[in-house]
Amino acid sequence: MSYGAAVNEQAREGIVRFGVVTAVDAGRARAKVSFGGESESGWLPWLALRAGAISVWAPPAIGEQVQVLSTSGDTAQGTILGSLFSEANAPLR
Repeated sequence: MSYGAAVNEQAREGIVRFGVVTAVDAGRARAKVSFGGESESGWLPWLALRAGAISVWAPPAIGEQVQVLSTSGDTAQGTILGSLFSEANAPLR
């Protein structure tokens, strides 16, 4: 595989990632995410359900599993899209 093809493949693999929130800065509406064995992300914004005249404030919690979208494939440029249920945070029944 050529270098260019390898770079493109790596970017495609990084478009949607799953990780766990490791830090939250509610004042800046940013959080850090760990993607497993890799290092922690930088401060990423999270998606708001509403952010205009009516706003919905629901910051993620440390330990929450989240989905990160990075259209460039670079998680440093990503946005936290939302949470997923996990063993640590199971759905209510």
